[in-house]
Amino acid sequence: MTGLAIVVYLNQTPLQPRERDYAYAGSFYAFAIWIGMGVGMISEKVKVKSEKFATAMAVLSAIACLLVPLQMASQTWDDHDRSSRYTCRDFGANYLNSMQREGHPIILTNGDNDTFPLWYNHEVEGVRTDTRDCNLEYLQTDWYIDQMKRPAYESPALPISFRHEDYQEGRMEYLPINIDSINIGSATISLKGKRGLYKNELMVLEMLSQANWKRPIYTSISMGTDNLSFLHDHLVLEGLAYRISPEATGLRVDVERLYDNIMHRFRYGGLNTKGIYVDEDVKRMANTHQLIMGTLIDSLLQQNNLKRAMAVCRKWQQEMPSENVPYTEAALSMAKCYYMTGQPEKGDEIICNLLQRSNEWLSWIETIIPSRRSGSLYSQYTWLKILQQALVVAEQYERNEIYHQYIKQYEYHIKQNPSNC
Repeated sequence: MTGLAIVVYLNQTPLQPRERDYAYAGSFYAFAIWIGMGVGMISEKVKVKSEKFATAMAVLSAIACLLVPLQMASQTWDDHDRSSRYTCRDFGANYLNSMQREGHPIILTNGDNDTFPLWYNHEVEGVRTDTRDCNLEYLQTDWYIDQMKRPAYESPALPISFRHEDYQEGRMEYLPINIDSINIGSATISLKGKRGLYKNELMVLEMLSQANWKRPIYTSISMGTDNLSFLHDHLVLEGLAYRISPEATGLRVDVERLYDNIMHRFRYGGLNTKGIYVDEDVKRMANTHQLIMGTLIDSLLQQNNLKRAMAVCRKWQQEMPSENVPYTEAALSMAKCYYMTGQPEKGDEIICNLLQRSNEWLSWIETIIPSRRSGSLYSQYTWLKILQQALVVAEQYERNEIYHQYIKQYEYHIKQNPSNC
């Protein structure tokens, strides 16, 4: 029941967001019992006259069987060792600390990684209990809306005036609309292209309307572009969260608040610990921090504030060294900063790192036969893009030797992957 049956029952897809071994633990236990019964049967069938020989065989079998789990532990221990790594706790606190200090802010989240660590920080660490984390997926249910309408710690109830009867299961699940916009106080929210609103979207608009821009409402940076698309022109980046603003001026950056958060409020979970293992989930969240650091550096360079831009670069190198957290394309902003401040060797180090890794990944992907390469198309596109962007920066700052070293590889990869051009 916890093996093949659960896979059939759940109709589980092949691509899962994480390991699912825990779902099959029962079947592993049951299989171990059958293994034990099999060993008993073998011992009955194997007739040995010498007691010493039988003992020796038993000892040898025990040693052979012990080698299997010992080999597994030796190869996978570092993959599961979380000692000295506090990224989950710290990154969750960073989401909460991204929000302003006054007004009992609300943050709208969507997935596991931007929800559960925030709850932990509220419940266990007592971090920013004046704020409220509201999960959009749960906001489609009546029981969760009921919870949000109650105070929690220092956070007042969310501004939702609907009665339970209005949104109970089966009601307000989807509301067809034929309007292009809605006014909330002095703001106009565009609904162009939307044919209807789901319950969670209606609740978000209700909160904005009832709060009337007096209680800050944020969306997590990792929410994705498909959620609350009608608010994209109203977002102001302040950290790991966007504040929803009444002004529809497109995506903006609050440089002062973002700088204060990254430099003084954020913690980085021990990612600078030598030899620490950074798995894919942690790396993905660390890459989000690289993204906002790169955005901040670009914004400071546009203001010609080289001193503060360099301070962010030093913070980046100190908290997330590349040997633990590999550079993403966001690091190109740091390379530009080094070039503009007369430190070309440091800029070259970042550019060459990205160029070399891009070339290696693309070369490896191209060894896969075309008929089986579809699962790597996104990786192909990503590394081609990074290779191109790094070459653009190298050419822009006249790093001619580096540019000419890799331009031929780029042209070769383009020919191998015309669909990604």
